[in-house]
Amino acid sequence: MRWLERRGSADATPRNRAHRERAAIPGHRVLAVGAYERDNFGDLLFLEVTEALCAGASVTASSVIAADMTREFGRAITTYAHELRAHTFDVVWSVGGELGRVNTSAALKYSLPPAAFASLTSLDETARRPLVEQLTGMPHQDLVYVPDLTQFSLNSGARQVIHSAGLSGISTLRPEQQERIVARLSRAASITVRDNESGAVLAERGITADVSPDVVHALPLLFPHVLEDRHDSICFHAAATCMQRAGTERVGEALAALAAAADTDVLLFVAGTAFGHDSVERYQEVVRYLAAKHPRVGVRISGSRDPMDLAKEVAGSRIWIGTSLHGRIIAASAGVPRVSLSKAIDRPDPAEKTARYSRTWDGEMPYATPLNDVVNAYTAAVAEETSARGVETGRDLALQALVTGRRAAGRALPLRG
Repeated sequence: MRWLERRGSADATPRNRAHRERAAIPGHRVLAVGAYERDNFGDLLFLEVTEALCAGASVTASSVIAADMTREFGRAITTYAHELRAHTFDVVWSVGGELGRVNTSAALKYSLPPAAFASLTSLDETARRPLVEQLTGMPHQDLVYVPDLTQFSLNSGARQVIHSAGLSGISTLRPEQQERIVARLSRAASITVRDNESGAVLAERGITADVSPDVVHALPLLFPHVLEDRHDSICFHAAATCMQRAGTERVGEALAALAAAADTDVLLFVAGTAFGHDSVERYQEVVRYLAAKHPRVGVRISGSRDPMDLAKEVAGSRIWIGTSLHGRIIAASAGVPRVSLSKAIDRPDPAEKTARYSRTWDGEMPYATPLNDVVNAYTAAVAEETSARGVETGRDLALQALVTGRRAAGRALPLRG
């Protein structure tokens, strides 16, 4: 299939920076595993922070499938199955995201072009299996972003770190799936989860895990330059499904009301262009709507796909309003007021991941906010007392995330004599 050739097979020759440096850097070898094969700024920031926490080690970026991410952040991603068979690592570090229910099929759904995934799933199991194994280098897996090191003899003794993970979803899986996953997690050297629900699910299954803020909170402490630029716009984000649910007119009218309340312009933030994330086309419809109905409202769309540039856009804003969890996280650590929209649009959804996370760590700032209540939420978030507490909370979360991240790195990468 032509799409398979373009994406690359599991044993494709890696070209990323870490591979070029591997022989030159003394010390530990770390295989970083995450959703680095797709354009989503939160996932890509996980890698930036992981590399900073593992400074002095040779870090190789890998994922379930190979992908050329040079345009987004200067790296080509290789498959972890290929790496674990070809090279020896001291540490295998999986970081971030709602990992609990993500199996191979779910990963491919968000990583392949939609037409390619549809073509793949249209095949019967006999025809599909070898293609999946060609893409990933392994059979179908549960908890696919946490490698089962028992399948890779060269690295069966590597220390395994699972950091900033959302793992509550494993409670919804079949008993036999949970049993396999619990066995895998029990072998990890360090597990850190980012919400109380995940910690409780693991504790019920006899697994000890630290509960800590998402490690991306530490970004401004590790990369202070993300705080340098101020544009003072409203940074607004709504995932494609939310834009579709709300419709262009409702979003446009909400933005016009926000711009009037804040007396500033609007930046439509593109967190990711991967399948199931954001739609630049729907944002463009909103831009056209505002130009026709509210021509005094200044509005623009994110131009860069570099995750650091996107972090700067959030950190430099007057306020963050959106559905992206990592948009809220960057805003918190930059001391920016923040409002998380409910993905249900018309009603609060306290079970949604951003609501769960906000409830755990950042509950003073509005979350699970319906679109029709967004101006009231804005007013509440920028109120002097709430804003001051929000700055303090954000500072504390950044420090906690940095300390916990360094502790995990210290466990996994002990000093060599």
